[in-house]
Amino acid sequence: MRFSRVVQQHSPLSGRGFKAVRLWHEDYGGLADPFLLVDHFRMSDAVFPAHPHAGFSPLTYVFPDSPNSMRHADTLGNRLLIHPGSLHWTLAGRGLQHKEDPEVLGSPVHGLQIWLNLPSARKFDEPQIFHRESKEIEERDGVRWIADPLAAQQTPQPFGMVDVHRRAGESFSFSLPREWQTLAYVYGDGALAIEKNGDQRIAPGGSSFAFAGTDAITFRAQSETRFVLLAGLPQRESIVVEGPFVMNTHDQIADAIRRYRAGEFGKLI
Repeated sequence: MRFSRVVQQHSPLSGRGFKAVRLWHEDYGGLADPFLLVDHFRMSDAVFPAHPHAGFSPLTYVFPDSPNSMRHADTLGNRLLIHPGSLHWTLAGRGLQHKEDPEVLGSPVHGLQIWLNLPSARKFDEPQIFHRESKEIEERDGVRWIADPLAAQQTPQPFGMVDVHRRAGESFSFSLPREWQTLAYVYGDGALAIEKNGDQRIAPGGSSFAFAGTDAITFRAQSETRFVLLAGLPQRESIVVEGPFVMNTHDQIADAIRRYRAGEFGKLI
């Protein structure tokens, strides 16, 4: 089993009506693949105008405690609300535009924005969306099973995600396919202990780490703790990130920019 270092999140992103801390894939020694970034955000204003994406899947998860919903619109014609506890998945593929704003301006939306890479064979797929309402997500014993990595695939890509609440001394055991990699983020206060084959890590609140090479692992809360686990199948491909585009080569990035400027991603007002 391989662990990354424990990364303490710092240098929060901040602006009018928006605050976030960012988890960036390069901090985990390759063990966060296929996840590119995770933003833990609170947004209370219409901060981001309509913008393009291509070559990856942006996911929005609104925490159940969020005081507000997120309003989503895209150039596929979708208009919907992402309610507290819900997951919205945009498989951008060859390209589209979208925007997501708080339903009620001035009231914060609390959530995660997750960038999940697409493998090279799917970077030019037709864009699509996948939406899972809170009521469709199984919740038991303080765990929200947003996507079970051992269940039959019900998401556009191989993906696992759980949102866990544990009190002091309580544990949680997570099982996944051995070849997958997992990114763990302690998003509230508290502290999490992880032990496997005599190797123990302590992750305090606001920290994250990644691991690979196991099909089961147990976490134990040292105090009341909330954390999320994101699991996926690593791609081990070269990536080039240019703003909202994620491709395998610089030529593909240039082509995505050309297609966007030519209007091929549609228009969203």
